[in-house]
Amino acid sequence: MSNFGSRLKELRAKKRISQKQLAEKLGIVQSTIANYEKGLRFPDHNTLIKLAGIFNVYIDYLLGHQALNNKGWYLTHDAKEFINAFFANDKKKASNIVLSFFDSINTKNGLKKVYQELFEYTMEHIGLLWNQGKIDVSDVSRFAIFSKDYLTILKENVPSFADKEADKKITLLPVCGEEHNFGIRIINDYLEVLGYDTYLLEDNIPIKNLVWFVEQYKINLLMLSATMNFNEDTVINTIKAVRSNDNDIKIIVGGPLFNLNKNLWLQIGSDGYAENINKIDEVLKHLDSSINV
Repeated sequence: MSNFGSRLKELRAKKRISQKQLAEKLGIVQSTIANYEKGLRFPDHNTLIKLAGIFNVYIDYLLGHQALNNKGWYLTHDAKEFINAFFANDKKKASNIVLSFFDSINTKNGLKKVYQELFEYTMEHIGLLWNQGKIDVSDVSRFAIFSKDYLTILKENVPSFADKEADKKITLLPVCGEEHNFGIRIINDYLEVLGYDTYLLEDNIPIKNLVWFVEQYKINLLMLSATMNFNEDTVINTIKAVRSNDNDIKIIVGGPLFNLNKNLWLQIGSDGYAENINKIDEVLKHLDSSINV
């Protein structure tokens, strides 16, 4: 049984609902739930969001990436206070929370921990609150904007961990049509602190314009993110177009679309897959010999 199937069966049993009852909540047939639990089928991203809301857990827990069934276990006190500052529109408090980390950030792992606990996890928690109907979608958008301001403060004040030559150029962007760009912004800022020459493209960049950009700026490595499953074809078409113009460029993918299907990155012809910020160094190291970074 898959990690997801095991978790789903466990959560359903604890909530004391049958496969039939769960299927009715999701608007699908009971056999689909049975196949989920047997590991024979896997839900799309929208269904995962619904399941997370029904069981009041994070998607990462459903996927077996977390060890504890406690919806707030990884929200540290500072992370919770950061969220409280957002809802109170207390920008001074939020700034103080971010600034309080500076003295303790003396390693790359320490920096990644701050990015993950203070930004990745809080954004996921806000998404869960929206899915549960506790906040409006405008709050989700506002929190992303709010957090980006403090990402900038963090990047401008942490010590440099630069150990890379500046001539290695990396372009990062969500694929065209993808509205979720917060995760790729975190990766960009982390790599910039490490000394990489990064180019973050956050808007809906058409594929032909991306191909031009890669050639014009002599990009060594392209990082693409995608959240929604309907953007899979766009990812495939983007990779094909970029490779047709530059077969030597290396491409790394990431985002919920790939977290749901761990083999997808291989199937679409990319060179690597980073599940989150904790995996990015490992992926870059693996590609080191071929991209010379």
